[in-house]
Amino acid sequence: MMFVVLLGTAGGAFSAPVHLRCQYRENPLGIDASAPHLSWQSDSTERNWKQSAYQILVASSSEGLRSGKADVWDSGRANSDESVDITYKGPALESRKRYYWRVRVWDKAGNATESAEDAWWEMGLLRPEDWKAKWITWKNPDSEPDRNKVRWIWVKGQDALAVTAKSSASFRVNVPLSHPPRSAVLLLAARGDFLATVNGVEVGKKHGWGAFDRRDIGDQLKVGDNVVEITVAAPNIPKDEAQQTTKAALAALVKITDPDGSIQRIASGENWQASAGNDSWQPANVVAELGDRRLGDPGPMSQPAASFRRTIEIHNTIVSARLYVTALGSYRVFLNGKHLSRDVLTPEFTDYRKRVLYQTYDVTEHLNSGRNQISALLGDG
Repeated sequence: MMFVVLLGTAGGAFSAPVHLRCQYRENPLGIDASAPHLSWQSDSTERNWKQSAYQILVASSSEGLRSGKADVWDSGRANSDESVDITYKGPALESRKRYYWRVRVWDKAGNATESAEDAWWEMGLLRPEDWKAKWITWKNPDSEPDRNKVRWIWVKGQDALAVTAKSSASFRVNVPLSHPPRSAVLLLAARGDFLATVNGVEVGKKHGWGAFDRRDIGDQLKVGDNVVEITVAAPNIPKDEAQQTTKAALAALVKITDPDGSIQRIASGENWQASAGNDSWQPANVVAELGDRRLGDPGPMSQPAASFRRTIEIHNTIVSARLYVTALGSYRVFLNGKHLSRDVLTPEFTDYRKRVLYQTYDVTEHLNSGRNQISALLGDG
């Protein structure tokens, strides 16, 4: 028993700050908070051990920090037991610069210990002018032909701009095929909720979805006649609104690529049939052009992922290299064929009209002397 007590006393006497974190991350890249939050834990095993004070030291180099030169910020001794979310209060931080830090703590008896691990954080791009890159995109040659003949449709005898809430209408079109297609997609936008089927098999449904939705339907099509049917339910009206009617409409395109590469487009229009739910089908009523402001333009149609690449030549010695990436959509980035991250759906979900997040990658070890190729896949997001 005496041996165990001595071990516990030794652990308490030599307790030190561990698990140093900046913005809750270990040695993070690309921090863009102008005043990062720092945190740590204690490795003390002493019962009722308590921190009584701390001191944070930040330096521009690991060597300087080891020699005790906190040339960026020295918090001084702060009498506090806090060790989470301590705000950096030193001079303004610089974009892309790495900062090294450690912590000294005192226990309630006045004994001081210092963190031993190498801790750092690296700043990202703090100002808009730090971004030298320009937005690039792939202009899909099918974009205009796909949208060209698509029209908003609804049932004849009803005003699509003043539909009773929750009422529904169905639309269908026949798709005859003499051979299996290479590929086939259904692209549709609705003012209201929709349910889409192909030959009676559900292929998609959405609630409150305003943009174009894309569904691969090649597996549901067969040689002969095929029926694509879409039911649209008019949106509900919030209780706090006085209006009694709402807008409802459908815009759709069946796009089929034949084995020889030729494309068939069956766009929503008078060639589609419509029914108000009474099993009586009639030609659909063309309500408006696709870009009509009364119904709102649903934006570009969903398209296959685009591929980008660029070759760069490097002949100097590489000390460090960073890649900063963002996208309006979802991307995957590669360097010399190697996927740089296990993350998916980057750059994370936000409202692109307000902000776009970016990622920072350490690519020092991935670059070669001579030719290097950076490439990316970009999809809708």
